Amino acid sequence: MGSVYKAEDTKLKRTVALKFLPPELTRDPEAKERFIHKAQAASVLQRYNICAIHDLDATPKGHLFIVINCYEGLTRKEKLKYNPLIAPALPAGRPSQGNTEGCSSPSVEEIIDIAI
Repeated sequence: MGSVYKAEDTKLKRTVALKFLPPELTRDPEAKERFIHKAQAASVLQRYNICAIHDLDATPKGHLFIVINCYEGLTRKEKLKYNPLIAPALPAGRPSQGNTEGCSSPSVEEIIDIAI
């Protein structure tokens, strides 16, 4: 759900991923609260198979996003194309693009302008 973008944390000089809640869900108070609650719950977990959540924020235009670790590799879709029976056993892949059809995603300028 939503879109994931590769970005640079300009303060700590590291590569991160920005996971955005789709704009139509950002306008839904219940979906927004669920996104925030899930981010808060996941942020306290520290396990090798769960990416770390570094921040939860919104762009000036109100696009809600979380800042997470960025992993290089195959997307889930690519893993399933490779071999649907062993795909879940492959190493974690890079953050993937979600279904953004019909969504008005934040502009590149808006994403670049985000300081963590």
